[in-house]
Amino acid sequence: MDPRLKKLIRDYNYLSDTLEDVKEISAVAEGEFKVALFEEDPDAAQALAPPKTQEIKLDAENVEVVEEPSIEQYNDPKFKKLFRKVAVKCHPDKLGDMNSSEAKFLKKVYEDLTEANRNHDWGMLLKLSMELDVDCDDIGIDEMNNIAESISTLQKEISRYENSMAFSWYTKNDEKSKKEYLAVCISTFKSFLEKIKDPKDLDSDI
Repeated sequence: MDPRLKKLIRDYNYLSDTLEDVKEISAVAEGEFKVALFEEDPDAAQALAPPKTQEIKLDAENVEVVEEPSIEQYNDPKFKKLFRKVAVKCHPDKLGDMNSSEAKFLKKVYEDLTEANRNHDWGMLLKLSMELDVDCDDIGIDEMNNIAESISTLQKEISRYENSMAFSWYTKNDEKSKKEYLAVCISTFKSFLEKIKDPKDLDSDI
């Protein structure tokens, strides 16, 4: 195996597992953060759920447009070939007893495989191929570039979770730091609540 590909797969696997851990931490953090916020200042906590009747106008220039990938991008014979090899080993129709640990594992693999196919994600496809001992051959520079793009996406997604207020608060090392950070969050939320009382302020900030 090309050493560059080996490193890319290792990086992808590490970041993919890290993202799952970060999501799990974030789910707990969100719940505990909301409880702490309500206990400290119920009024500021309203900022977590602004009134549905409040309309915030966005300038068209500030709206990010995400283009759908072209059909041609997914017309990848090598991807389809490897996808089929993996699908044969984990398709739900062949799992038998759905309560067994192996069936649950293969069900999760098939779900990830479907997601990989939807996103044309070579990193995930190769990860799943290795988990099921499926031969991965004929991987070239185009595939490696695709994995590198997936790695970049994973890094951004991890950062998005880790930079949230809830995650930052939850991962503080001591109660004093958490309390001080919570105070900063409350101040921020109160400022936001003041602004939504007068939509003109929001328009001027966006």
